[in-house]
Amino acid sequence: MSVKKDFNIDKKTSFYAEAGVANITRFAFSINDKVIYEDAHYASLLYGFGFQYWLSDKWRLSANGTFLPKSTNHNQPSISQASVGFEYHLQQVDDKTANEYANNDYFFPKNIFQVSYGTSAIGFGVNRFFGMSLKVGNFESFGIPVFWLGEVKANHAFSLIYQRLIYRSERIFSLDWGASVTYFQSPINNGNVFAFSVFPVLRFYLLRRDGFDFYTNYSLIGPTFLTKSDINNTKTGPKITFQDTMGFGIFFGKDRKYNAELRIMHYSNGNIFTRNDGIAIPIQFTLGKTF
Repeated sequence: MSVKKDFNIDKKTSFYAEAGVANITRFAFSINDKVIYEDAHYASLLYGFGFQYWLSDKWRLSANGTFLPKSTNHNQPSISQASVGFEYHLQQVDDKTANEYANNDYFFPKNIFQVSYGTSAIGFGVNRFFGMSLKVGNFESFGIPVFWLGEVKANHAFSLIYQRLIYRSERIFSLDWGASVTYFQSPINNGNVFAFSVFPVLRFYLLRRDGFDFYTNYSLIGPTFLTKSDINNTKTGPKITFQDTMGFGIFFGKDRKYNAELRIMHYSNGNIFTRNDGIAIPIQFTLGKTF
């Protein structure tokens, strides 16, 4: 968490300075059974700076640097990072354009209620593919690296999900917020675990036809409370964690009242803690109702 101050150099160029507090997590490792570094988890000061050049009203070229001082108590050297990239800034449209968007013929559900079920009996091939860890022939890591798997593989999973629209573009993109309750069984002794989550949802409409709308969605870092920690004696972390999901689905029927979706899920704490082996939820078959 940090605060930033911008300083304008000219109409197109600006400089910023940043200061705050960072959470540092370090994982232990050994060489020839000799511990080189132990686990470490502590708070640190953070400093940063950067330059931005405005290419247009929406696009900026940016160069950024971040520095964290060394910690003698934790035997941790200083950490620094530098990056160069582009930034895209969303612009608020005027009231007339927003009204035209709101009254056009493209469907965006205001509310969705969904029920999902998944079972490990069909395997974790989809999870592995999107986590780039699917074994195919001589390939040990076949797939696309856009998601995560997890050391703990749930046996069964059942979810109740509610989502509500908070932003939409003219045709392609929407942003929802949601809340869910998920029940899953851990693979050892079928231990029962409940997950209570709130989360954002990015939805992109890939194909619109007279009878249906086809989309993909992606959700990251949804704050979650699990009823168990370190599931199956695996270092999945404490009860506070995050939920991630991705899927493909359609809205169909008269007035697009119905919804069907395939999705995968993952729970982990993003290395905020030194225990973060993660939990994989098998692909879920989802039915929904819009209103």
